Amino acid sequence: MINEQRQAELEQSCELWSSAYDCYYFEMDDDEFEDAMSDIGDDYQNDPVYQAYLRQRKIGFEAYQREVNGQIAALCSADELHFIAEHHNWDDGTGLMLQIAKHLKCSFPTAKLIYWNAQPEFIYEKYGSPSNEAGKEFQLDDEETALLLAAFEQRTRNGSYIEHIDTETDLSDFDAPDYRKQPFDKIPEALRI
Repeated sequence: MINEQRQAELEQSCELWSSAYDCYYFEMDDDEFEDAMSDIGDDYQNDPVYQAYLRQRKIGFEAYQREVNGQIAALCSADELHFIAEHHNWDDGTGLMLQIAKHLKCSFPTAKLIYWNAQPEFIYEKYGSPSNEAGKEFQLDDEETALLLAAFEQRTRNGSYIEHIDTETDLSDFDAPDYRKQPFDKIPEALRI
């Protein structure tokens, strides 16, 4: 179990880590960036979110992403990864969740939680599967989501997730598609709810 202090640290880290996968502020010129960041408040230059985006702008998008990926890889606990997955703001995209999907300490319950939060039924219905068996061109964020789902499906087929975590996983809020129908019959059985 993760203590309250560590939970608070992880919540703040998640907010900062999400910036590594967002090029919105990175692509702004300096004046636009400062103007946009001033919406944080009067003391915005001391805000950790501002500092994270400033670092990203200073060292470069890919360098900052590698730095953050290294911090995520350094996490030692499957329970911490699960906590991050439970508290992820999906408006921030899938980049952080993809790093968790790749993490050696990612547990199967965490993988399943992220998988269903990524709405696989939408990708299957629209594209036939995360590998786009329908041959349609992926729309904006759909390709990132499909890559995330495909990563979970591959690791599930390989059986490379650790099984046990101390945290309970409740998937009762998700509606299962009819697995007897195509294309949902292609969702790996182990990931089904």
